Amino acid sequence: MLTIIGGTTIILPADFNPKRPNYWEGPFIRHIGKWYYLVYPATDITGLKYAMSLFPDKGFRHKGPIHSSSDIGLNGRKLMNAAYPMGNSHGGMVCVKGQWYIFDHRRTGNMNWTAIWSQAAAPSFAMGNGILGACSFEDAEERRVRLLKEAGFNFSYDSNGKEISRTSMTTAGKETRLQIIPEKLSLRPNSQDLCYVNIDLVGTDGVTKSTEDVPITVTVSGAGSLLALGSAKPNMGECFFADTHTTYYGKALAVIRTGNECGKIHIKASAPNLEDQFIELEVRE
Repeated sequence: MLTIIGGTTIILPADFNPKRPNYWEGPFIRHIGKWYYLVYPATDITGLKYAMSLFPDKGFRHKGPIHSSSDIGLNGRKLMNAAYPMGNSHGGMVCVKGQWYIFDHRRTGNMNWTAIWSQAAAPSFAMGNGILGACSFEDAEERRVRLLKEAGFNFSYDSNGKEISRTSMTTAGKETRLQIIPEKLSLRPNSQDLCYVNIDLVGTDGVTKSTEDVPITVTVSGAGSLLALGSAKPNMGECFFADTHTTYYGKALAVIRTGNECGKIHIKASAPNLEDQFIELEVRE
């Protein structure tokens, strides 16, 4: 990496016009051959654009799109039928074994508040005159899906072929242990506040052992009490108000209720041939 010592230089003008591919943010410069390439997300938020110059600090001219995270402009795709939701896209070029790639990110959800950002790579091919051809996300996406399927992931798609979910199955570690996780650690002393404590039989990797079920005993002392203990088994033949209950698919749930006083709630979970597990909850104003 080289640092240019000098004053501030305006390389591209700031003009936030969403109808033009002006510079927005997140620049990335590479020196390839005799050309300097400036890759940046543009104000039209359709993906990455690029400019070229023979100098690192002047003379840059906008040349066009290099990669659209929504595939806009690729194979005639228009703005109204973007492949993915649009948004800012930071990225740059990296050379791997003689092949140049574009790395950036894109939204994979349909709503902004459920959007997930994921890394992408698409091959970039330089022409003889230095001009770069726009590249598709599709090759990288197909490779990503293939690798995830090889790793055991299953995918679900909607009628338009867009991914809506993915699942995988992982084998739990050999040794079984108890795991107890409360939904919260602090409660109020009003005799009504509740805390749900998840109890799992897990392997050493933390994966629930759904094929093992054992009776779990929960002991509560201090500033609270055990309100209920149970599982999702529909015909268990056990009482929810007892302190012992059998897990169902490796899971059980304890409900803790506070009293009228502040202090600590001490919870112990135990099962035959397994190490006891302890947690503490705090009751405070």
